[in-house]
Amino acid sequence: MNMNVVIFAGVVLLAVVLCLAWVLPPILRKPREHESERRALNIAVYRDQLKEIESERDRGALSSEQFEQARTELEDRLAEDAVQASADYTVTDRGGRRIGWIVAGLLPLCAVSLYLWKGAPVVLLTPALAAPVAEKGPHGGVDMTVNMAKLEAELAELKATAEAKPKDGAAWFKWGMANLALERYEVAKAALQKATELAPKEAVTWAHYAEALALSGNRSLEGEPIRILRKALEINPLEPKALELAGIHAYQQENWAQAAYYWKSLIKQMSPEEKQSGYGKNIAEAERDARGKAEAGLLEASGGQMKPKKAQGPKVGPGLSGRVDLAAALKNKAKPDDVIFLFASVGEKGPPLAVMKAKASALPLEFSLDDSMAMSPEMSLSKVSEVTLVARISKSGQPKPSAGDLVGKLENVKVGAKGLRLVIDHIQP
Repeated sequence: MNMNVVIFAGVVLLAVVLCLAWVLPPILRKPREHESERRALNIAVYRDQLKEIESERDRGALSSEQFEQARTELEDRLAEDAVQASADYTVTDRGGRRIGWIVAGLLPLCAVSLYLWKGAPVVLLTPALAAPVAEKGPHGGVDMTVNMAKLEAELAELKATAEAKPKDGAAWFKWGMANLALERYEVAKAALQKATELAPKEAVTWAHYAEALALSGNRSLEGEPIRILRKALEINPLEPKALELAGIHAYQQENWAQAAYYWKSLIKQMSPEEKQSGYGKNIAEAERDARGKAEAGLLEASGGQMKPKKAQGPKVGPGLSGRVDLAAALKNKAKPDDVIFLFASVGEKGPPLAVMKAKASALPLEFSLDDSMAMSPEMSLSKVSEVTLVARISKSGQPKPSAGDLVGKLENVKVGAKGLRLVIDHIQP
């Protein structure tokens, strides 16, 4: 007999036995076993409910009379369930065992019939046709070695592109990020260092170079990595990766207030979707933890004299509100997933006093800016009398301006103004 047929028959037999072992026991189980399980479950529920009302009695939420009445009702319900269960099982399962044996006979028959109808039995009899199947991987697709080969080919292509364009910072950045994702930290470090030399004004490149530098060493941000991160934040105070890592470094140094500041600045840039993601929730939890430790430190340093203030809601001061819209001539230039940044700053190139981030799909976008959206308490809308509003649809997803961004601007806007209309009406050259 063909060895393929023998192997196939053995596998089918094993699969059928496993299926029957899974399906038959519940069907063939004696009614009394079901009854005892249900009875045990009812008793467990009864005990939990009894504990709850005892706890309420102990806390004074229930008087003695109310407690006795509630306990009596629980006991009555338990008795009713027991009577009902006995009645139910009197009628059941006489045919259950018969059904079980019918399933035991039909299941193998149906499985074999289905395979003969929809399967490929000829493969069992023709070794030559079975050969291509052997090339499949254990996951039903191409073997993992093939996937790795394809990945290595893509990496080789990225490397070849970077080497062919020795002065293209973007090419070296892509090569470095690919290796960073694959945890090839030494290669990533070298590539990202090259990218920073070719594009020294790209904050995101400096931030990821610091990350690769830390990961390729002792996984500490102390020393050169934090120096590089500060450089990234000098170029762009809103660079997300730099804020994340700077917060981690401050937390490791037990500089709780600074860690909370960095992470809060990062959270303010997140869209509602990002805040609800696992990453966003982790950052928010870390920020709360750092803020709590900073407040505890102040309380301890004051000898207990500085009492935590009761939550009264933030004092936001005067703000700005209105709507951002996209000019009709540019509507075909924006994609729903493009990111919109709205900045209020002193002059077009001044530091941002308030920042808002959203998706282009939200246009026309209603906005409200106030001191709660400030990057720091020292730089807030209430500190100035007028600002410049800039709305930018960023093609790179980064707040830093780049060619091809869609931009709109309002100058000399009085703080406190409402009903503003800001139109994104030109393309960044």
